[in-house]
Parts: sequence; structure tokens; C-alpha cells
Amino acid sequence: KKVNDIETQIPALLEAKMHAISGNHFCTAKDLTEEIRSLTSEREGLEGLLSKLLVLSSRNVKKLGSVKEDYDRLRREVEHQETAYETSVKENTMKYMETLKDKLCSCKCPLLGKVWEADLEACRLLMQSLQLQEARGSLSVEDERQMDALE
Repeated sequence: KKVNDIETQIPALLEAKMHAISGNHFCTAKDLTEEIRSLTSEREGLEGLLSKLLVLSSRNVKKLGSVKEDYDRLRREVEHQETAYETSVKENTMKYMETLKDKLCSCKCPLLGKVWEADLEACRLLMQSLQLQEARGSLSVEDERQMDALE
């Protein structure tokens, strides 16, 4: 805005300077010349600052884009690692449950059998919990996709 104001003032000052010269008011013409130089210098300084700001703004936009890409990539990696971990926990729990079932079938000690039954029940509860989390997770993933589609 300031640059536009200066660019509006300079032609008017040049015209006033021409009138001053034609009217033999050289002192006034000299003052107007000085004012024109001052405004021209100020305009050039402002244009330089504006140019620097545009460069910085462009860099910030690029950096923001890069940060967003990094965030998206890291989010995908975390989701992949979480899925791999959950799969591993499920597989290990299922194997342990099979082992417990086999041991229960051949167990002759009632007390040890009760411990293994309790352990087996804990594994069942863990599997149910994981399935519920998975169901909730798929719902929130669907919500997230819908939100992304709206953006």
C-alpha cells in the first residue's frame, strides 16, 4: 500500500517540479527534487523488503508442505507398526491358548488346571478386547477418511 502511495505521489511531485521550474521557482524545484529522491529511495527499499518477504513466504509454504508430507509418512509408518504389533500379539496369544488347551487336556493336577483355565480365560478376554479395539479403530479410520474427503 505504501509503495502504491509513493508511486501516486511521484508523478504529482514531478509535475509540480516542472511548474516550479517554468515559473522560475528554482528553490521550490530543488526541494521537490529532494522529496522525489527521498520517495524513490523509500520505494526501492520497500520493494526490496517486499521481495524478501515473498521469498520467505514461498520458503515457508514449501517447508509446510514438506512437514505435512513427513507427518503423513510417519503417521502411516506408526499405523503399520501398530497393525504389525497387534497381529503379533494376536498370533502369540492364539499359540499360547492352543498350548494351554493341550496342557489342560493332559493335566492331572486340579490346582494347576485351575491356573491354566484362568490363564486361558485371560487370553480370551484379551482377544475380545483386541477385537473391540479393532472394530472401534475401523470406525474411527472411516470417520477420518470422511473428514479427509471433506477437506
